Amino acid sequence: MLTITYNTFKFPGEFKKYVTVTTARPEEQDFVITLKGLVREAPMGKIHIEPREIDLGPLGLETSQKQSYKVSNVGTAPLTISKIYSIKSKTIYYDENKEGAIIIQPQETKVIELEIKPYKEGRFIEVIIFKSNARNSDENGYKIVVMGKVEGSN
Repeated sequence: MLTITYNTFKFPGEFKKYVTVTTARPEEQDFVITLKGLVREAPMGKIHIEPREIDLGPLGLETSQKQSYKVSNVGTAPLTISKIYSIKSKTIYYDENKEGAIIIQPQETKVIELEIKPYKEGRFIEVIIFKSNARNSDENGYKIVVMGKVEGSN
């Protein structure tokens, strides 16, 4: 009996592998077994956000601007967003520990509105992180970029 196990960890798509079988008998030739197949993607949520990058343009000092984002789940299982926060200004826009998780079903889109408040005068670039269980997001989260220019009142 011959048992062949092939682990396909995290790599969906077609595959083709060759296994060379050698016996302990010198009079028998080696032979090659070809394994071909299709690995289906495991059901998981996939996040897609529009816009991914936005320039808010000029903003006044001490002002904020509301920005709507279309957050879609293009995956095959529910997408759970646990936290939304900015890296530089340390603003927490959403935290599931306080407000409960945002759950987006497969092929569904929700509009999420964030109030962007610049953290300094002059040109700024802010990275906003969406932490979720999405397949296409690493442990650091799914990133979007907001930029603009804060002008003083002089």
